[in-house]
Parts: sequence; C-alpha cells; structure tokens
Amino acid sequence: MISQNKMYEALTVFQDLGNCTHFKDTTIVICFTRMDVFKRKLLSGTSPIAGLWDFDGVSTDVTAAQVYFTKKFEDLVPHRHPLHIQYLDATNTQDVRTVLADVFSESNSKSPSGH
Repeated sequence: MISQNKMYEALTVFQDLGNCTHFKDTTIVICFTRMDVFKRKLLSGTSPIAGLWDFDGVSTDVTAAQVYFTKKFEDLVPHRHPLHIQYLDATNTQDVRTVLADVFSESNSKSPSGH
C-alpha cells in the first residue's frame, strides 16, 4: 500500500508542477531511478501494480509497466513539451551520467548564449 501512495503522491505533485505557468517553457525530466528494485518486484510477482492500479497488462511485464507509467505522467500534462521520462538504475553511474549529459546538452543548445 505504501508504494501505491508514493506513486499517487508523485503523480499529484507532478501534475501541479507540470501545469504551473512558471514552468511552461521548462524541460522536465522524470527519472525513475530504482529500476533494479522495480524489475525485481515485477518479475517476482510481489508488485501490487495489477491489483491496485488500472493496469491491464501482465503484472510481470516490465516494458508494459514502463509504458503504462510513462502514459500516466504524460496524460497529466498533455500540452507540455518537452517532457522526458527516463528509466534507469541509480546504482549504474553511467546511466545517470548519460541522462544528465543529455539534459544539459539540450538545455545549453536552447539557451540564447549557448552556455
């Protein structure tokens, strides 16, 4: 039940921030950083995704769960661009470095000075 509440909280906070006029021109990156734990729970059948959410896929299908949660977040801010959702294992420092490099590269390419 705690996991469900944390995800609901994340969705609610994201909806509020994602639709805030102060951030309308801001790139938003959502990083799901504990994919190792998420995958383990799904594959073991201990994740409550099938019983607690409106998820209609196979409860052990990691890709289907990622698509499902990506759509959940995207649907909260349908007019927002750009929105990037990343699934990574935070213990894999190369994953984290790659995401941060991509975000900073995109951000710098859009700044008026290029810095």
